[in-house]
Amino acid sequence: MSQLEVTHIGPAGQATGGISRYIDQVHNNSPEGYSSSIFNVSTPSADSPLYFILGMIISMGKFIKFVFKSSPDIAHVHSSQQYSFYLSSIYTWYLILFTNSSIVFHCHGSRMDEFIDQRGIWLNYLIKNQFSKVDYVLAVSDDTASSISEVCNNDKIGVSRHSVNVNSYSPNYDVSTISIFFLSNLIQRKGILEFCEAAEYLLSKEEENVEISVAGKGEYTDKVKALDKKYDSFHYYGYVNEEKKIKLLSESNVYVLPTHAEAGVPIAIVEAMAGGNAIISTNVSGIPELLTEENARLIPPKNVERLKSEIEKLVNEPNTIICLSENNRKTVVDNYSYEELQKELKTTYDNVK
Repeated sequence: MSQLEVTHIGPAGQATGGISRYIDQVHNNSPEGYSSSIFNVSTPSADSPLYFILGMIISMGKFIKFVFKSSPDIAHVHSSQQYSFYLSSIYTWYLILFTNSSIVFHCHGSRMDEFIDQRGIWLNYLIKNQFSKVDYVLAVSDDTASSISEVCNNDKIGVSRHSVNVNSYSPNYDVSTISIFFLSNLIQRKGILEFCEAAEYLLSKEEENVEISVAGKGEYTDKVKALDKKYDSFHYYGYVNEEKKIKLLSESNVYVLPTHAEAGVPIAIVEAMAGGNAIISTNVSGIPELLTEENARLIPPKNVERLKSEIEKLVNEPNTIICLSENNRKTVVDNYSYEELQKELKTTYDNVK
C-alpha cells in the first residue's frame, strides 16, 4: 500500500527554538502509512531594516517555490504568533483555495485568543475564517487549546506536546552530591537572573554536597561566567550540543527553569524529566499541566525568595529529590516518548486524510 505524503511547513533546521525542534521530532517519527518532508520557511532574523527586506525577499522566493511543488496529501502547517502567523497563513490560504490537501494547522503560540482580538476587524474575520476552513487545529498545551476554542470549533482542536527519545537518557538517582542544573537561553524571560541570585545565595552557605551548573548562551553570559570564576562548585558549559546536553541532564538531580512566560511546555522540561530530574519551575502557560506536587515544585514567576526556598528545601531532602525524579522519568516514558508521538500523529492524520 502506498504511503500518504505529509509536508511540514514551518521554520526548520534551527538548533534552538521550540517550533523547529518539534518539526524535527515529527519529521523523524512519521507514523506508519505516512511519509514526511519539510518545507523550511525560516528567514534571517530581522535585526535591521536591511535584514527585514532580505527576509521578505527570501520569503517571497520560498513561497513561489512552494506553489510550483506538487501538493501533499496532508499539509501540517506550524505557526506561532505575529509575523510567524501571517507567514504561515499565506501558505494556509493557498492550500485552502488552490489544492486538495488536508490541512493541520499547528499553533505553537500561547495566547492565540488575545493575538486575534488585537487585530483589526478584517484581519480578525480572516483569521477566524481560516480556522474554520482547515481540517484540524493542534495546540501545544491545554491552555493554548482553550484560548483557540474562543475562535474555533472545539471538535477540531487537539493537543500535541514535545516528546523525547527516552532511551537516550540514563538517569542518575545518586544524591550523595546534589547537582542543580539550568539549561536554556541566558535571557531574562527564561529566569536566568533569578537563578543566578538563588545559586549565589546557596553557594554562599558553603554547602559541601551541592554542585550548580548552567548551559546555554545569551545576553547574560558574562554574569554566569562571573559566578563560574567566583565559586568552585559553579560550572558554566556554554552552548552544548545534543550529546553533551543529554549527558548533563542524565547526570543532574534537580533541573531549574524559573521562566517568566512560555508557549506550552518547554522541551527542556520534558528532556529534564527524561533524564530523571526533580523540577523547579514556574506556574505559567502549560507547565502546570505536566508538573504537579508529585514531580515538581512550582513557584510564581520572578519570585526569587520562593526560588531560593524551594531549592534549599530539596537540597535538604534528598529522598524527596529521588521520589520526584523517578515520577518524572515514569511520566515521560509512559506519555511523551517518540512511540507515543507516533500514535498521536497517526490518529490526527487518519482523521483528516
